[in-house]
Amino acid sequence: MLKKLSLFGILAASMLLFSACGDSDNTPENVAKAFLEKIANADFSGAKEYATEASGSMLDMMEQASSFAPDETMKSTGNVEIIKTEKDGDVATVYYKTDDEEEKLKVVKEDGEWKVAFSKSEMMENKMGDEADDMDMDMDMKDLGDSLDAALDDLGDEIEELKEDIEEGHDHDDHEGHDH
Repeated sequence: MLKKLSLFGILAASMLLFSACGDSDNTPENVAKAFLEKIANADFSGAKEYATEASGSMLDMMEQASSFAPDETMKSTGNVEIIKTEKDGDVATVYYKTDDEEEKLKVVKEDGEWKVAFSKSEMMENKMGDEADDMDMDMDMKDLGDSLDAALDDLGDEIEELKEDIEEGHDHDDHEGHDH
């Protein structure tokens, strides 16, 4: 009986130890590093394992784009150095360095696991650096939308005026035809 209890204790302790080890692998730093290494090697389907579900479409686009580029242009050294991590609850920003460039990557908890939140806006923010912090992209897009709406309204007005001019021209031609 004592042997069975100690065997059960060892098994339970082992399970706890293994589950704790599994959790320690799922840190923002480890996930970011694995993700970046997959991207550096143009392994986009492998990178999906470390990315949020919403990031999948961006990775699909990258994979399609890579099919048009020679292999050597898509692959880099894959040398990733994690500099620091800032955590705020279920969101972390991992700062890293590749080929002498410092960048950052957003990592979030999804279904209890850390995953990279990788989107076009995240990429733009990383590429633009501190300038992106100063810009309000939503406002810029709204201004652009307003400008396009105004231009389309003006175009519509111009088209209406042209229609009227054409109709008046046809009416004028019709009246001239009757005079002859």
